Amino acid sequence: MDQRVKRLRSVFLKHGRVAMTSEVELTLKEADEKDAQGLLKMLNQAKQETDYFIIDERSLGMSKEVLAVELTRIKESTEHLLFLALINEQVIGVVSVAPKSELTEQGEIGISILKEYWGMGLGTILLEEAIIWATENENFNTLVLDVLADNQRAIHLYHKMGFQEEARSNIELIEQDKVPTIKMKRTIEA
Repeated sequence: MDQRVKRLRSVFLKHGRVAMTSEVELTLKEADEKDAQGLLKMLNQAKQETDYFIIDERSLGMSKEVLAVELTRIKESTEHLLFLALINEQVIGVVSVAPKSELTEQGEIGISILKEYWGMGLGTILLEEAIIWATENENFNTLVLDVLADNQRAIHLYHKMGFQEEARSNIELIEQDKVPTIKMKRTIEA
C-alpha cells in the first residue's frame, strides 16, 4: 500500500460549539520498523486519554527494538495490516487488521486515535483504508471488532461504515471488572 496524503479537517471547540479551522495535511502509511518508537508513544498516550482503550498490555510493554521486528513481520505478511495516520511525522492514529486465531477467514479490526484528533473524520479515513485493504486482500470474508457498549461515538462510526451488531458479552479488562462489549461484523464484498 503506497503512502497517501489526505486532508483532515481541523476542528476545535469554542464556547461549546465546534468551529472549523484550516485543513491539516495527514499522511497515511503502512507501519514499518522505523515507526516503532512513534507508535509506542502514541499507544501509551491513547491509553491515558480514554477509558475505551482495549489492548493487550504486553503490546504496550514491548521494547522499541522488539516492536520494530514485529512491524517488519506485519508489513511482510499478506494477512496483517497496520496502517498509521501521521501529522508532521507524529503518529496520531492507527488501524490494524489481523486474522482471528480460531476463524482465519475473519479479520479482526483494532483502531485508536489520539483524543486531540477525535471528531475530525480520522476514524472514517482509517476504517475506509482497512476495508479497502481487506477487500483487495481477499484473505477475509468478514471484518469483526469488539467495542465497549458505552462507547457511542465508536458504535456510531462502525454502523456508518457498515458494521452490524452480532452479539453482546462482557470482557475482563486489566485492573477492572468485566465490562459490557458489543461484537460487530461487516461482510467483505468481493
